[in-house]
Amino acid sequence: MKNSFAVLRQQHIDIQAGLKRVYDASMGETNTGRQDLCAVRDMLFNHFNFEESELYVALKTYAETDQILKRLLESFDEEKVQLIETMLEFFGAYDGSEVTCFRFARDFGRLQHLVSTRFRREETRLFTYLPRKTVKSR
Repeated sequence: MKNSFAVLRQQHIDIQAGLKRVYDASMGETNTGRQDLCAVRDMLFNHFNFEESELYVALKTYAETDQILKRLLESFDEEKVQLIETMLEFFGAYDGSEVTCFRFARDFGRLQHLVSTRFRREETRLFTYLPRKTVKSR
């Protein structure tokens, strides 16, 4: 499980760097910005697939006997559904179509905020919960 945390943390760093590249490349208005945007899209969806297949499977097993973890995972599941809906809307709206600066900036800012908040919550609440619990139960 520790290895999964390390991989997910590195993915968080890479995705945040990709989002910054999109922002720095005139918010997707240039070819480089569009390429970066596509790369970030792929990284985000790969990240959530990895989370679901590697981390959440194990955590859900622990949650069968831990109500605190169960509630925490339920809140993360609800949040993930909203985030994925936002991602699908955002990437669908800007997949090769003309970009208006204001609308893109607004939508990109919202996506960036949701992603950053999700990653911060995962790292401060979820990634630290199991190691603490393991230490206490010994």
